[in-house]
Amino acid sequence: VRVLENKCWKAEGCVAYLIEVDNKKILHTADSAEFSIELKSLNDEIDICFVACFESNFSDYLKFLKIISPQMAIPYHFTPEKESEAKKLAEFLLNNDINSTFLSIGEEFELK
Repeated sequence: VRVLENKCWKAEGCVAYLIEVDNKKILHTADSAEFSIELKSLNDEIDICFVACFESNFSDYLKFLKIISPQMAIPYHFTPEKESEAKKLAEFLLNNDINSTFLSIGEEFELK
């Protein structure tokens, strides 16, 4: 696990986590809307990127994901009542050429 400097929504200090398992790199971006230079430098090496799904930041997520080009983006940070925001983000990303999927609470995703 590598801890990376990050910029999070309404937080003075924040980090992201880069996790490597079975030669797969997974990036968990915390509540980011503005992404650090360090995160942006991870282009073409991320297999799965977890991004928060605040609707007001969809364009920021898209810009970041276009820079790092993950194989898959997965929206997270939602409650059952706000599931529609995560679904909207997954669809928005797909419509903008970013491979994305929505995972329901409790659903599992297998790394291949």
